[in-house]
Amino acid sequence: MLFWHVLARPMTCKSDKKHARLRRWAWAGASRIGLTPMLAGIAWLILLIALAHPARQAVIASPEQFRMNCRDVTFVTSDGVKLGGWYTNSLSVGDMLEKSRWKKLRPGAVLCHGYGAARDQLLYPIGKQLVEAGYDVLLIDFRGHGTSDEASVTLGPAEAADVKAAVRFLQAQPGVDDQRIALVGFGMGGYSAILAAAQSPDVRCVVAVDAYPSVITMLQRNCQRLRIPAVIGTALGWGMRFCFVDATANDDAVEAVRVLGLGDRGLLLVTGGGADAGMPATDMEPLFTGAGEKAAKMTLPGVNRGEAIFKSTTAEMIVRYLDAFCQRSDGSSQAITVSQQPSLR
Repeated sequence: MLFWHVLARPMTCKSDKKHARLRRWAWAGASRIGLTPMLAGIAWLILLIALAHPARQAVIASPEQFRMNCRDVTFVTSDGVKLGGWYTNSLSVGDMLEKSRWKKLRPGAVLCHGYGAARDQLLYPIGKQLVEAGYDVLLIDFRGHGTSDEASVTLGPAEAADVKAAVRFLQAQPGVDDQRIALVGFGMGGYSAILAAAQSPDVRCVVAVDAYPSVITMLQRNCQRLRIPAVIGTALGWGMRFCFVDATANDDAVEAVRVLGLGDRGLLLVTGGGADAGMPATDMEPLFTGAGEKAAKMTLPGVNRGEAIFKSTTAEMIVRYLDAFCQRSDGSSQAITVSQQPSLR
């Protein structure tokens, strides 16, 4: 604004010139008309770069706090980005000593955090309850987050490659059944998980908490929450797509859930029902209907955006839903049938 004021000052004219005042104001108007789009473009570019490079959040929680034995792991995506994470084996000491128990294949789950967070976001209660239920769990740091390599964040399309790399890593672990893998994500993690599952046939089901149907829709809703014109969110969404997203990357979540609905795979959408719940039900409906009869949705009354992942009710339902599609080889009675799930809708 300082440059705008200085550069657009009326041109000084000698008093003996004809129409001096008119020329002064004409110059001021022309300068403002020319500078305003330029300054708006600069502001848009700064916002776009800041959005694609969020400040890294330190990992605050640790597995030891919740009596979980996790080990630090690293793996590389198809486009060469090195990611960090925690991997925990669900076998207890007693299970390891019992040879018959140790030989049985176990289902696995990849947990994907939201934008600007880190791997510890889903550690408790979701991660802990999944480990206790017999799942080997991999909690990842997305690119540009946590301990992973620096790379442009795209709010989902590029992060889908991170999820696929995590699935490959988990499938390669000893004792993990590579045909029984589940994805659980929050916000950007849920959106990325949906995109990745459509390209990963071995993924049995996806749980998306407070996810969104598209990057543009999410940015529009966040602008509205901040009482900013939604057109700014649209401009940022298109800028993100053209500047940072690979042209070959898939960012159509509605088409992705249709692919999920073609097979015997599931999709659970979890969201809050509070005043600040985030995505309206009308925005999420295309994802729910596109996934077919295997899909289910769970709304938590009075829960605002970002709070559902910390509710024990959410963790319990996620375990039950995953059991319906990744039933353990030990024939556990905890598994529920798909026919029981319409009550969640």
